[in-house]
Amino acid sequence: FGYFDDPEDDKKVVFNMYQSLKKGGCFLIDVTGKERLAAVFRERDWRREGDTVILEERKVTQDWSWMEAHWTLIKDGKIRENTLTHRIYSAVELKSLLKDCGFSDIKVYGDFTGIPYNQNARRLITVALK
Repeated sequence: FGYFDDPEDDKKVVFNMYQSLKKGGCFLIDVTGKERLAAVFRERDWRREGDTVILEERKVTQDWSWMEAHWTLIKDGKIRENTLTHRIYSAVELKSLLKDCGFSDIKVYGDFTGIPYNQNARRLITVALK
C-alpha cells in the first residue's frame, strides 16, 4: 500500500475496497508505520541470507511522507539492483484516510497478536469495518 505517486490514488484504492465490501465487512492494512520507521531508521544496512549478500540504502523524503529504498543483491559474483519507493503513513494518517472513505470502528494494532500501537509496535495494522 502506498506505491502510487499521487496520494489520491491511495484514497481510490481504499474507497474501492470500501465499495467492494458487504455491510459489516472488514478491511485490514498491514504496513510499517511512520512512527516505527522513525525509531529504527538506518540509512544503510547489509545482511547475508544464505549465499546472498544484501545491501540496502534508504532515504526518507517529502517531509517524512516518502521512502526510497535501493537494494543491491550479490550472489555468485553477480550483482542485481532494484529500487522501490512508497508513501509512509502514521497511524493517525492511515486512520483518517480510512474514515474519509467511509470506514468506521477503525482499530489500530502494533502486530497480529493485537498489542497496542505504541513505542513497542513492530507493525501498523489497521482493521476497519464497513
